[in-house]
Amino acid sequence: MKDIGIVSLLSVIISAAAPSSPTAPQYKAAKSFLTAKSTSEFASCFADTQDRDALPWWYVPKNNGGTFSNLGSRSVRSAYFVVVSDRGSSREVRLEGNGASEIGVNRSVSRCV
Repeated sequence: MKDIGIVSLLSVIISAAAPSSPTAPQYKAAKSFLTAKSTSEFASCFADTQDRDALPWWYVPKNNGGTFSNLGSRSVRSAYFVVVSDRGSSREVRLEGNGASEIGVNRSVSRCV
């Protein structure tokens, strides 16, 4: 029983002495657009544009939109995320991530909104 008390005490001391992680900075979208196109219209256009430019992409649909990204591709240096959110009569398209500044994804989003 004494051993359990010592281990517990050491765990509390180590936890208290460990550095706390700083709070994450607030992340903001690199670019944000509104479009009257439906999610499926934007998704089709974006996928076609990425394919035409031979750029890697994947898409995960969700209830009110979806997310495009190139995360996981071996041929890219930094990932982008194109988040499409249904806002009623329009869709918000947010371009996020370190790869958001790359010309190929910017061109694809601009062509499709």
